[in-house]
Amino acid sequence: MRSKNFQSFTSFASILSVIGLAIGVAALIITTGILNGFEKTISKKLVTFDGNIQIQHILGNSIEGKQDSLFIFLNSVSKELRIIPFIRDPVLIRKGQKIQSILLEGISEENIKLKLETIINAGSANLEKNQCIIGRKLADELKVSIGDKIIISHMDGFLSNSKKIDMKQLTISGLFQSGVGEYDKSMMYATLTTVQDFFRMNDQISGISIYVPENFEIKKLSEQLFEKLGYPYFITTWKEKHSTLYEWMSVQKWPILIIFSMIALVGIINIVSAISMIILEKIKEIGLLKSLGCSLKKIRFIFLLDGVIIGTMGTSLGGIIGLGLIWIQKKYQLISIPSDIYFMDRIPVMISWKYFIIIMFLSIIISIISSIIPTAYTEKIKPSEAISYE
Repeated sequence: MRSKNFQSFTSFASILSVIGLAIGVAALIITTGILNGFEKTISKKLVTFDGNIQIQHILGNSIEGKQDSLFIFLNSVSKELRIIPFIRDPVLIRKGQKIQSILLEGISEENIKLKLETIINAGSANLEKNQCIIGRKLADELKVSIGDKIIISHMDGFLSNSKKIDMKQLTISGLFQSGVGEYDKSMMYATLTTVQDFFRMNDQISGISIYVPENFEIKKLSEQLFEKLGYPYFITTWKEKHSTLYEWMSVQKWPILIIFSMIALVGIINIVSAISMIILEKIKEIGLLKSLGCSLKKIRFIFLLDGVIIGTMGTSLGGIIGLGLIWIQKKYQLISIPSDIYFMDRIPVMISWKYFIIIMFLSIIISIISSIIPTAYTEKIKPSEAISYE
């Protein structure tokens, strides 16, 4: 590969093999980084809005807000669990002649701050009574901003053609932008007391969201809650609630990985071709070594070592390129995507070191195995024929 003899095609073929393998490995690393990024980002965003576990009435009715025995049980399971009672119901929001149907959610003031402060785009997450926070997309559609007043009204009043429709005026205190278009244009947050007063629910709530620490056994906790609460409570995890989305992601993952693995496979095949051409070009040298008593095992090892060098260099270069491009996208967010379709406005990337090590290891191992195949041809080379014209 460092030969100064530019007329040697094998040097050129070796360099092309390194480049081909590097492109294949980089493509596979970037693909796993994007797939992992999509899954982690979507999971994080959905958990932010819905919690890891939700407890609701099986018929969608309100439940008692004071669940002392439940809170004592959850605290006994783990002190790190965050328990958030909430009210969530559809309402109509109006500003001038513009009307939208949205979901109004009420949670306590401290939990609003914990839930939304990282995605607040303008204004403040500190809410007082009769103040609200809405999504940036919803604000753009209604043409409102911080400090503007909006009117909310019961959906039930319009559906039942009631003459008396409850309305309430709220002041916009903040705007959030999560990158998930579905939530950014359909969610409004207010304090629990404000929403309870509006829906006249007194101490009733719609349900309870439970946020758990990372690597916590969510399924086990869900089963324990079901055994403790029973009917008429309905326990759902965030994965069960969005099961269709996760099934779709699982179905899409393997075909994508297989397709990009084909690119890496092309690079491996290039190594077989390069080693084969090197052997054909070095027939005279092989014949000479054989005639001097060099064993076939040693001759094959020379070409095997060549394949190992090509494979290691290509894999290492591909790993560096893959990590570099992932870092650039993660830091500068160069590639944007429509949030209405993909739940986010930028392509998310997150390196999985487990997959990175597996890709690097398998790439080198397969390169070594591929190098063994063409070296079998050295057995057929006869010294008398190889050096007969020398």
